[in-house]
Order: sequence, then structure tokens, then C-alpha cells
Amino acid sequence: MNVLCYNMEDSLTESLAVRLLPQGFTLYPAYDDSDWKRIIRSRRFYIVIADISCGKGREEINIPFLTWLDSVYGDNSLKRVVLSSVADEYNIRRLVEMGITSFVSKKNPTSVIIERVVKCVNKISETIPDSRKHVRVTPDESDNPSAVFYLGNDKITSKVANVSMGGVLLKIEGMGNLNQIKKDSSLSRIQMTLNNKKIISDAIVVAKKDNFLGLRYSSMSDAYKETLSKYIFKKLS
Repeated sequence: MNVLCYNMEDSLTESLAVRLLPQGFTLYPAYDDSDWKRIIRSRRFYIVIADISCGKGREEINIPFLTWLDSVYGDNSLKRVVLSSVADEYNIRRLVEMGITSFVSKKNPTSVIIERVVKCVNKISETIPDSRKHVRVTPDESDNPSAVFYLGNDKITSKVANVSMGGVLLKIEGMGNLNQIKKDSSLSRIQMTLNNKKIISDAIVVAKKDNFLGLRYSSMSDAYKETLSKYIFKKLS
């Protein structure tokens, strides 16, 4: 499910990506008007998370941004999770009248903002069936995208062709022991390296063709999920 993040601090967007990417949400950050207008026209979005604080001291709300969204998604299919440091009754009533889905005050601590936004996004997704899907990214050669695992005592080396929060496509170097690998079989302790960061997981073989293996993760620690989430998010940014 594509989610647009507008006018938000990098640290907050990255923290949300770490929480939401593993759940099948794909976050695209936009930092200015030309940026988000280009992005929002390039793909179908279901949710926008927007910090609409603006003006001197950021004591105003960005009504033109919400009005422009209405002109693109006039059918109200784009759900709006709005963050603002302006949280008085008058302005919140204005936002509700404009059809926002949820409001989160930026006067809360960052950890509370993250939890509330994640809760809002998950609740919205329940009304949009079959819309979550893990986005795949293709590593650059400069990322040194490699993976290593063992079949018995034999070390198998490969390149990461593409990767998502749900699985990975590996290009095996050499065909030597590939015949030993069967579809639906389990592989233990696959060690991927992406941009010099190590990620270890167990996986199930879901596809096999020529020297390519498609794998679905069956086990991965939270720490490695966070590392992978940050990598994917940076490739999308």
C-alpha cells in the first residue's frame, strides 16, 4: 500500500518506515510542492501522512495543500493522517470539515506520535482489502549486494538481485549445488550484505529458475528487520 509522507522530518519518516514497511506499506517522502506533486501523480496512493504546520513559527495550517489533494482525489479515496503543532479547537474543526481521516498533535513526544500514526494507518488499511504488498527494490552495484548460505559443508555465494521485506531474489554464482535445492525447502542462516550492513534470516524456497532462487523469509530478528527497512526506505527516497 503506497503512503505519501509530506513535509515531515527525516527522522520521523524513517522511524515510521521501520514500523510500517514490514507490514506491507511503502512510504514515499516528499519535501516540497514540486516534489509531492510529481510523486502523487506517478503512482496510486491510499494514504497521505502530512505535517501541515506552516507559517512563521509554524503556527498556521497548510490549507492549500489539503485543497490541492481534493482536486486530485476528489472521491475522498485518499485517506489523510494529519500532523500539526496547531491543535486548537477552531483549526481542528476546520480540518474535520475538510475531510481529514485522523489528526495527531505534534505537541506529543515523538514516540507517542509514531505509535498514534501507526495505529491510524493500520486502522485505515482495514477498510482497503488486499492493498498491502511488499515493494521490491533493486540494489546498486555500489551497495555490494551479496548473500551467503550453506548446503551441508558447501558454501553457496550469490548476488542479491532484488529484495523486499517479504523475501529476496538471489542470483547464484555457479550452478554447482543448485540441483540440491528444491522448491518449498528451507534454508537456514542466509547472510545478506547490503551497503555493508549484515542481515541474517531463514527462508523458504518459493521459486527456482536457471541460477535464480526466489526466497520468502521464514524467520528474521527485529534488529535485522529494522536494518532491512532502513535500507529499502533509503532506496525509495
